[in-house]
Amino acid sequence: MFFHQYGKSVLTYKAPTLKDFKIHLFEHGFHDKKISLQLNEPVAEQELDYNEAVNRGIRIKGYLSCDNLTNIKVGLRINKTFHSLTLIEIDYHNHLFDNESYTPECTFLFNESVVFECNESTLEVMEEDQVHVLYTIRVKHELEILEGKNNWLFLDNDSNCSVDQFRGKLLLSWSRRRLWKRFLKELIFLSKRNNIKILTLIVPSKELIYPEFYPYEKSNKTVLDQLVKLAPNNCNLLIPLNELRDLEESTFRKCDSHWNDYGAQKATSLVALKLLDSDYSYAFENDLYVKKRLGGDLGNKLFPKRKSPELVLKNYDYTENVIFDNKIKNKGRIIVIDTIESASKETLLLFGSSSTYPMLNYLTRIFKTVFFVHSAGHIDLKLLDLIKPKYLLNQTNSRFLIKPATTDFSTELVIKLKKPSHKPFIQNSGTEKNLSDLITKLYCLH
Repeated sequence: MFFHQYGKSVLTYKAPTLKDFKIHLFEHGFHDKKISLQLNEPVAEQELDYNEAVNRGIRIKGYLSCDNLTNIKVGLRINKTFHSLTLIEIDYHNHLFDNESYTPECTFLFNESVVFECNESTLEVMEEDQVHVLYTIRVKHELEILEGKNNWLFLDNDSNCSVDQFRGKLLLSWSRRRLWKRFLKELIFLSKRNNIKILTLIVPSKELIYPEFYPYEKSNKTVLDQLVKLAPNNCNLLIPLNELRDLEESTFRKCDSHWNDYGAQKATSLVALKLLDSDYSYAFENDLYVKKRLGGDLGNKLFPKRKSPELVLKNYDYTENVIFDNKIKNKGRIIVIDTIESASKETLLLFGSSSTYPMLNYLTRIFKTVFFVHSAGHIDLKLLDLIKPKYLLNQTNSRFLIKPATTDFSTELVIKLKKPSHKPFIQNSGTEKNLSDLITKLYCLH
């Protein structure tokens, strides 16, 4: 999830909440008649506070009963290192045992908070030269993450079933292919009717750019292949596969499902070439990038969170030129950016997704005014008729293609359903009258 502060370049992600992480317990079984262990904490499906677990640890509490504690240890094995738990002798009855004829001599309590250096540990009893593994304790996010080669992280089968799409196990049905064809033909019709140039940008999934790091093999036929095949010849499509792959620097982030600033810049240059028939890459020649250790929407779902050095644009921040932002989270958000020192004086209407946000630092230096609508690739005809742009960019992601885009998206309806309690940000001073009137109408949608 992206957030920003005006006047400062800020790209952050939703911090894990109480319900994001849970404990998963796997009992291995232990049948020594003279030793018994009962684990009271943690319990299966226990919700975990991430910050508390990282800073204070996870509570490990239970009881050990045996005849003699000599040469017996109880502990956690984390990253191959055994951490002994302190055992305190207590007066505890023998109900730990199924065998009523046997009464152990001693019962011990262990009750400690242990900081996990990784997401998995085993609770073990060491008896002289024998090791008994009793439990596996695993911390998992509610969403699964795939770990590929060289520490690259990928989405597991999310709501779009991205893994099944990549492997060719999930393809577009006949009805969905028909809906896609109709949508692309509608874009051609809208382009002619409104005398505007429309470009559809499909951002490839990370695993399509770097399949060598992905844990599965790509199918010869995917949803993206199906879309390319059914698209009309006069449909304006941009799918920058090779352009994002064949570069010295990586264009996607290791611990995130999105591309990095460098990848967004390369794609934006291609967009400008397609829409404006001119090469505007010179506008970014003097850009400065720094490497920062960042987590992301994938790294933040691991326990502990994982970060990786990533290229971040240093010298430009589009948020300084934002004149309207309704501050709606995700779908329904509208941002208007007006840049005085842009390479052209054109206006762009942009329907996009979360992958669009890094592009705004580049698009706003090419187009004077950018109207961004977070619609995940759907078209709002009401906004199209209201803004009347000469150029329209429709951005979606390849993993979203399993659900056909439509031209009946209503930003106003989405806003009403979300019932926002806050007021939009608006900065109209010095804005041209036509643009100011448009912003007032956008404000009324809230």
